[in-house]
Amino acid sequence: MVRGRLVAPQRGRATPGRRPGRSLLVAALLAAPASIPAPASAGDEGRGEAARTGCVTELAEPDARGITRVTADCYWAVPYPRVEAIVRNQGEIDTVLSSLDESTVLPDGRVLQVHSPGFGIADRQVTLDMHVRELASAGIRVDFRRSRRQERLGAGRVAISVDDGFWQARPEGPAHTHLSYAVRYDTGGGLESWLARRFLRSGVARALAEVRHAAERPALAAVSSGSP
Repeated sequence: MVRGRLVAPQRGRATPGRRPGRSLLVAALLAAPASIPAPASAGDEGRGEAARTGCVTELAEPDARGITRVTADCYWAVPYPRVEAIVRNQGEIDTVLSSLDESTVLPDGRVLQVHSPGFGIADRQVTLDMHVRELASAGIRVDFRRSRRQERLGAGRVAISVDDGFWQARPEGPAHTHLSYAVRYDTGGGLESWLARRFLRSGVARALAEVRHAAERPALAAVSSGSP
């Protein structure tokens, strides 16, 4: 159950010369390593991932439109306020995720995101509506969805056609956090679905590991929260 308060995400840095930033999933996905050894089994893969990152991700089959949904559940021995500071401030999440160039909160609260995956793949761009809600039983949920009002595409960029999901963080006692993440997306631009799905699980795991890394280090978490 959540209270209906709407809170705009905090504004990101306005650094001259930097390109506006991008979303977690596709950026991490496209920047994933080009070669991933096949796991012995799905069960072994899930156990290995949980041991490495404290998270387990699940990749659903594409729907009738060919759109894939991925979910992740993480249980971390990290105090909730550190994780909450990163999740809440989407305008600074580019300081945490190595695959993000920048994430810019626009004056009306929408978030302009640009993906720069490299490897000869064109940048992806999307403008998101983002809503921050405080959970009645403690915690925070950040819902995002591709906005009907898209900013003009930058030169050479491809528009992301579907990008919606959420972050949710809850305290688990004084020293632990339960973080959930889910997204449906279509990168646009004719990127082969088999290629996107091939790197999906490892890309998400990498991005969430970076969030955990930052939250475990108070100095990085303070930067993400905008604290001095």
